[in-house]
Amino acid sequence: MARTGYKTIHFPAAPRLETTIEFMEKVQKKVTYLSMQISMKRDSIEIQLRGAKDVLNRALQEIKAWYVSIVKNQPF
Repeated sequence: MARTGYKTIHFPAAPRLETTIEFMEKVQKKVTYLSMQISMKRDSIEIQLRGAKDVLNRALQEIKAWYVSIVKNQPF
């Protein structure tokens, strides 16, 4: 039986709301193999993930890469 894990990760929101929404939608569409909850409070995005540890680590790497490509590379 696979070991399960739980991880909460926080990201700062983008200056433009459209960019933040694009990032959140991409995560929701692509990460379907874990239990996930996404919320946004003020200027912070919170993502809670639960699932097998190896899959959890893979999802974290992908989410961080999407954040860099969508949010960090957008001009203000």
